[in-house]
Amino acid sequence: MIIGSTVFIAAKGLEINTDDIKNILKPILEALPVRTYLFDVYLHSELQSFVRYYHVNLIQHQLKLNDWIITRNDLDDVNTIIPYTDLLFKELKELQLIRSQKIDHPSSGSKDAADSVAQVISHVRREQEESRLSRLPVSTHFVARF
Repeated sequence: MIIGSTVFIAAKGLEINTDDIKNILKPILEALPVRTYLFDVYLHSELQSFVRYYHVNLIQHQLKLNDWIITRNDLDDVNTIIPYTDLLFKELKELQLIRSQKIDHPSSGSKDAADSVAQVISHVRREQEESRLSRLPVSTHFVARF
C-alpha cells in the first residue's frame, strides 16, 4: 500500500525549491523507518546529502517497460493500493506504449506522479524477487534439448 503522493511544481523557468522538499521529507525521515529513497535520472546533490544524513539508501533507477508491466499487473490484480489524486489517476490513464518499447506521456502531459508510484511498486517487487531467488539453491549444471 502506498499511503501518500505529492507533486512539486516549479514556477515556469525555475527549478523546484529543494527546501520545500526537505520540509516535507524531514518529519517523514524522523518519524518513520525509511530505508530507501528512489529517484530516476536526477537528484539535486543537496537532497542527496540531506537524505544520507538520515542513513537512507539512495537508489537511482530509470524505469523500463518491465517496471510498468509490474505496476500495471499489481494495480490490476489489486496487489497494491495507491492513494487517489486527480493528477495521479489522470497520468496513469494517459500513459502510452511507444513502439512496444517504453511507456511515456502524451506530448502535452506529464507522468511524474505515475513515475513515482511505478518506482515504488517495481522496487518492492524487484526486492521480493531477489529475496526469493537468494533463498533457492543455485543450479550450476544445465541440460537442454533443442
